[in-house]
Amino acid sequence: MAHMVEINDSKDGLLTVTLPMLLDEISPSGEKLHWSIFYLSATGDLGDDRSIVDFENEISDSDKGCFLSWNELKNLSVKFDQVFDTLIVGAANKEDIKKYDDDENLYSNFDVVLDLFDGAYWRVYSEDDSVIKKMANKFSEVKLSR
Repeated sequence: MAHMVEINDSKDGLLTVTLPMLLDEISPSGEKLHWSIFYLSATGDLGDDRSIVDFENEISDSDKGCFLSWNELKNLSVKFDQVFDTLIVGAANKEDIKKYDDDENLYSNFDVVLDLFDGAYWRVYSEDDSVIKKMANKFSEVKLSR
């Protein structure tokens, strides 16, 4: 059975754990998965005359989110100045990636789920218990659950 970790590391009331930090803990297993961003609210510079607002709308308008390779996701993650909310999923089979209306389906149908709530805490789900253990050891304010 997969595990979930909630990460609340903060300083002066602000979450200190960033998306690139989480992705580092998923490496190298992240390379084996197909990735999609289901939701995003962020600031930053994507370059290539592409605005964050346009990117957020593109993600919202798609039933399957925005597909990215592992390297594309890692490269994109460092372009954000701040992420307020996001939902990113990874699955072994690209065909399995689609948006669900409830958390139960969300967590049971993907190999990895990265969910940031209102910039306050991350909830990370993984079928690979070693990923959860790495995160629990790396970060200090964590809650583990099944």
